Amino acid sequence: MQDRLESFVDQLVEKNVGFLIEGALIINGHYNILSFVYFVPRKKRVYINSIILRQYALRGDLVKVFVMNKPEVSPADTNAVENYLGFVVAILEKRHDRTCIGSLLPQQDPFYCTLVPQDSTIPPVCIYKQFLTTQLIGNARSEENENGEHSKKVHSTETTILYQTKIIDWDGEIPIGSNLELVDKTINQKKYISHDKVPVFEQHVNYLLNNGKQPNKNFTRKSTRKFKPELTLPCIRDDSQKIVQSKLESFVDQMVEKNVGFLVERSIRVNVHNNKESYVDGSRRKKEGVCIGSIPLRQYAFHGDLVKVFVMNNPKVDDAKGSESVKRKNRPERRDRSYGFVVAILEKRHKRRCVGTLLPRQDSNYRILVPLDAKIPRLRIYMRNLPAELNEMESTGDAAMFYLADIIEWHDDVPIGANLKPLDQAGLLMNQNECILAEHNLDATPYADHILAQLPSVPYRIPQEEIDLREDLRGDCTFTIDSASARHLDDALSCKILENGNYEIGVHISDVTYFLREQSELDELAKLRATSIYMVDSVYRMLPEQLCDLCSLLPGQEKLTFSVFFEIFPDGTVINTRFARSVINSCAKLSYENAQIMINSAKGEGSSENVIQQIFHGYTVQSLSLILSQVHSIAVKLRQRRIEKGFLELDQSRLTFWIDTATGCPMEYDQNKLTTFDVLMVLANTSAAQAIQGALSSSALIRCPQPPSEKKIEDFVKTMAEHGYTISFANSQTVRESMDAIIAAAEHPDAATIVLNKLLAQFKNHQAPTLVYTNFTSPIRRYTDCMVHRVLAAKLGFGEESKRTLEELDELAKTCNMKRNRAKVAGDASLRFCYHQWLKTVQKHETVAAVVGYDAEHIELILLGTGISLKIMTKVRQI
Repeated sequence: MQDRLESFVDQLVEKNVGFLIEGALIINGHYNILSFVYFVPRKKRVYINSIILRQYALRGDLVKVFVMNKPEVSPADTNAVENYLGFVVAILEKRHDRTCIGSLLPQQDPFYCTLVPQDSTIPPVCIYKQFLTTQLIGNARSEENENGEHSKKVHSTETTILYQTKIIDWDGEIPIGSNLELVDKTINQKKYISHDKVPVFEQHVNYLLNNGKQPNKNFTRKSTRKFKPELTLPCIRDDSQKIVQSKLESFVDQMVEKNVGFLVERSIRVNVHNNKESYVDGSRRKKEGVCIGSIPLRQYAFHGDLVKVFVMNNPKVDDAKGSESVKRKNRPERRDRSYGFVVAILEKRHKRRCVGTLLPRQDSNYRILVPLDAKIPRLRIYMRNLPAELNEMESTGDAAMFYLADIIEWHDDVPIGANLKPLDQAGLLMNQNECILAEHNLDATPYADHILAQLPSVPYRIPQEEIDLREDLRGDCTFTIDSASARHLDDALSCKILENGNYEIGVHISDVTYFLREQSELDELAKLRATSIYMVDSVYRMLPEQLCDLCSLLPGQEKLTFSVFFEIFPDGTVINTRFARSVINSCAKLSYENAQIMINSAKGEGSSENVIQQIFHGYTVQSLSLILSQVHSIAVKLRQRRIEKGFLELDQSRLTFWIDTATGCPMEYDQNKLTTFDVLMVLANTSAAQAIQGALSSSALIRCPQPPSEKKIEDFVKTMAEHGYTISFANSQTVRESMDAIIAAAEHPDAATIVLNKLLAQFKNHQAPTLVYTNFTSPIRRYTDCMVHRVLAAKLGFGEESKRTLEELDELAKTCNMKRNRAKVAGDASLRFCYHQWLKTVQKHETVAAVVGYDAEHIELILLGTGISLKIMTKVRQI
């Protein structure tokens, strides 16, 4: 039959009776017999005046239409618009899913009942008795009164029973339904979004494509009537109302072909001040960020997720008109913002969990959880998903109690939570750690068993053929210096006096990438974690514990390393640098305290006997003390040379706590300061950056610290001057000289030192000498170091170049930066919590503090004993 129709229409086209078009069918919501299709080239409508003439197509279907050449014009219409008439030749794509939702009329015929759809573009649906269950027949008859007559009372639309049916056939102009199902007896129609209504995502996309911007508060369905069909995304849902990704991708590909926009793949950033708004970085074509103006437009992606985004090309603006407007408004010229929408979430990097507090109960059906992370909207927790003990609580909220919740779905722009878990506010560090990790979206879940099964067995023996390829340093005196509690050691040192009298200092870094192969399953997981997370009582490691133990440079064990050797004059001048892959066997593990005792002993200050429990390979405390003293002497001179070159060296320390293993409570605290030996790690990182920057600059990972703004510096200098202090920012050397002068004249030099170090930390990169830098020395705990090791190995001919594209490397660098910052904030939060718990334990603690700022309501202090900053309110706010 279709062939005959197509043949007949072709004859009409040949006779110039009419022509063919394709478009999406639009049905009149007030008179559903009438439908039309836009005829785009002539900007006219083609009317189809009956359901039969449209071949029972439904709203949104893609149809082929025969259009009559002779238009009919109403003589009475003075502003006559020529309306074309036509009929549907074929339904090319059934975009409507043929389901509808509505209410049943009281049964008037024993053989069928009638469902009135909520969608007014569909006529009343006839549902025959064979498609009704006994219960549904009873529901249809329940509106009859005792005399069998139909009740005339008006029913509230708030409690109308809704049913869903599937249109399977047509009888003339009457649709026939089947599979009648009860939707919900108590559903609120005003809040219900039926299957026939254009879903929110499609609405927002269509508004964006046709208006070139995000939906605003005035966005209504009425505003969509002038949308261009070629820029209109039809409903792309399946029967379960989920987006069919292939249909969306196909539509977006068409938009790209039409040069409406282009695609980028980036990490999404949610606006912390307005979590409905999000951004991705632009491409090389558009340097500025791309705004995604609603939660549906980002397809409910969370902060940090990797997404594919369609970016609208900015509309062209008339230069004359634009310049006139600028002059009239007397505003500075600004660049147009780019808008877009998420096509697909490529990688769900956010764990869909959050921590927050419960508000007092305001609804009998659910509770509201306010996340600590402002980038997540308030969660709705339905009563059925609340633990029994919370269900029985009074209608109060506890702002001091934190809860962990999973985000399982979204209702429009409202996230729905489940699996609510209270986090004990009494102060268990383990519970608080879980709270902090969830708040900052940090992954600390153990690696799966099948991942661990891929790792080498322990104890591990290095293959002889691998040793033959490396520089064998197993007989040399190498040693590690770290905190006493450190378990996994990334770096070791060595020192020799060469025949020419120069020193050869070796910095040996664990060769993690020998085991962590690029793009392996473990590597793909490790890159998402990006860093180890250091909390007070525990460490959540980037790599599996088994691999950390395997790579750790423990004494008395053969280990694979990546070494950098420096030939240095006795005065601290570096004259030569070389890299090598090596194998070492450390002779000792030294703590900072032990190292200082041994250095003092070499100077004749005290004894170093019994300082170290065990020294391997025949070395003694005396011989090791001498070598350590030589390394320390060179490190002191290297640090002094850095200062002379203009580097601003600030003394920074980190608070540490000793935890009672029985109770989990903090007992005492101490401060770990940077040591003189850290300058050797800085030298190794700088040398690695210089090595990879030239040969493989496209894939080199170089740190680019941003200098502070000039205004920020000016404000700081002005504030210091108001308090009688002069500080010069001409270069780093003048900053150091200004610091020394202030400290020398201070009544409390120690306090002045701590405060200045704290205040000047934000200006550390100001006027620093031009010097490249990278991460090389900590591959066990930082993924960036693993990336640098691979690039350096490729440059030296030890390995292959990275297989990742520049875009992938750029995205990976951003992820590493983001996770590093989050881990630091999480560690600081753990320290503050632990300090509060310690204060509760000791109940009273007297300490000296320095005032660093104040206003009418608070004083800002630094506690000199801990370096912790805090604010003390001086005025009680009236609530």
